[in-house]
Amino acid sequence: MTSEQRVNQLVDAIFGSRFYVSQSDSLKYHIKYKRDDEKSCLIIDFEPDLSYLYIVSLAKCGPKHDLRSGTMLLSMVDALARLIPECRTIYLEDESNVYRCSHDIDLASLTILLTGVSWYNRLGYKQHSYESDKEYNHGIRNMHIKDAETELLASSKIRHYPKFVKYKQELDAMLKLVNADLTVSEYIKILYDAIKLYPEKQCSEYKKRHAKLATYVINAFGRLLYYSSSVLMKDVVHGKHIPPFIDPLTMTAFEFEPEDIFNCGECGRVLSGDDLPPWNAEPKGVKYYTTRGEGEDEELICHDCAVREETARSPRASKSPRASKSPKASSASDGGARKSRTTTKRCKPMRRTRRCSFRK
Repeated sequence: MTSEQRVNQLVDAIFGSRFYVSQSDSLKYHIKYKRDDEKSCLIIDFEPDLSYLYIVSLAKCGPKHDLRSGTMLLSMVDALARLIPECRTIYLEDESNVYRCSHDIDLASLTILLTGVSWYNRLGYKQHSYESDKEYNHGIRNMHIKDAETELLASSKIRHYPKFVKYKQELDAMLKLVNADLTVSEYIKILYDAIKLYPEKQCSEYKKRHAKLATYVINAFGRLLYYSSSVLMKDVVHGKHIPPFIDPLTMTAFEFEPEDIFNCGECGRVLSGDDLPPWNAEPKGVKYYTTRGEGEDEELICHDCAVREETARSPRASKSPRASKSPKASSASDGGARKSRTTTKRCKPMRRTRRCSFRK
C-alpha cells in the first residue's frame, strides 16, 4: 500500500461518516457538507513525505441546525495526524472572523482581548512569539480603557480607523459607558455581550447601527495587540489517547462547540449529557456544570464535583439537593458557590450526522 492510499483510507475513516470527502491533488483533500457544495468546510494538504499537514482553509458550512463545527473539524484533524507516524507538525494561518449584522470582528483580536489567547491558541496552535505576545497582551487587556484609547490615538495604527473617536463616543452614549471605570478587557466584554446574540446577517436598522459601532471599536482596540497570525503551528503528539467523540445530541457546553471533549478538572472523567444541559433545555430540572479559574486556567467541573464543592463551601447549600442544582444557588455570592452557565439563551447550530463515502 502506498503512502497516498494509506492516507486516503485514514481520511475516509475520520471524515467519511460526517462529510463528503474529495481529493483535488495528491494528498490534498476537500471536506464538504455535501457533494454538490461549492464551498469546502475544510481543506487540508500534506507534504509529499507526510511530515507536515497544512490546514488550507476552515469555514462554517452546512445549514443552520448542523453539528459540523470548526472545533470538531480541528479535533478530527488532530485525530488524523496522530494516526500518521510521519506527520510531525500541523500548520495554518489565522484569518478567522465572526459576523454580526454583516459586520465582521477579527476573532483572534476579540478572543485575546476577552481571554488573553486567540481561539486557535486555545486549541494548541501557536505562533513563534506566543509567550512574549501573551505577556504583552496581558498588559493591554488590563490597561484602563482611557489609557488604551490615548495610546491608540497616539499610534500610527489609528489611521486604519479614522472614525474611531466619533463611533466610540456614540457607542458609549448608547451603552451608558461614558467615563466608565473599566479595563480594556471589561470594556470589550460589555461591547461584545451587547451584540453577541445578534444574527450574522439580517438585522433591524438599530441592530445594524449598533453592530457597526461595536465591531469597529473592537477591531480598533485589537490593533494594540501583538499577534503574528501568518503562521501558527501545532506539534503532533503520537500515541496519545484519543477519547471518542461525545454524542452531540446528548451534550453541549456554553461558549464551546458541541463536539468539544472536556474532562472534569476535579475527578478527570469525560463530561457527558448528565453534566451539561442539552440544546433548548429549560433551566428547571436540568443538571449544570460549573467552571473554576480564569482565562487559560479555567476548567470545567462536572455536576457531582460542583455540588460537593458547594456543599463544602456552604452549609446552606447542603440542606437542599435541589437548591445546589439551581442556577440561583450556583451564582449566590454569599454561599461562595461558583456561577453555573446555562444555554437557555444560547443559539448555536445543531447538525445531523450524514454518512458519506470517500471519492476522488
